[in-house]
Amino acid sequence: SVFMKRRTAVNKIESLPEASAAQLDRLDDVCAICYQEMKTAKITRCNHYFHGVCLRKWLYVQDRCPLCHDVLYKVEADAKEEMGRGTGAERLLIPPLPADDIPR
Repeated sequence: SVFMKRRTAVNKIESLPEASAAQLDRLDDVCAICYQEMKTAKITRCNHYFHGVCLRKWLYVQDRCPLCHDVLYKVEADAKEEMGRGTGAERLLIPPLPADDIPR
C-alpha cells in the first residue's frame, strides 16, 4: 500500500546518519535532487549527501542512489524470521561512514 511505502521510506531516512555542519561546509555543494543549498543533509551508505525530504520522496519511487545507482540500504530478515517462526521484522543495515569522508 502507499502508506506502507511511505512508512518504509521514512524509516530508511531516519536510519541514515545526519551530516555535520563541518562536513557540509567542506562539501560546499547542492542537493543533487533539488539543486538547492544544503544546510542539513543525510549521508547515504555510498557516501552521497542529500536533503532528507528529497531523499524520502526519491525512495517512494526507487531504492537506489540518485547519483551512483547503488542500493541505498540493505534489508536483513530478523533471525527468528529466517528460522520460520518470527514476525517478519526487518532491520536496515547501514554501514558506518568514516567521519570526514566527502564524496568526490
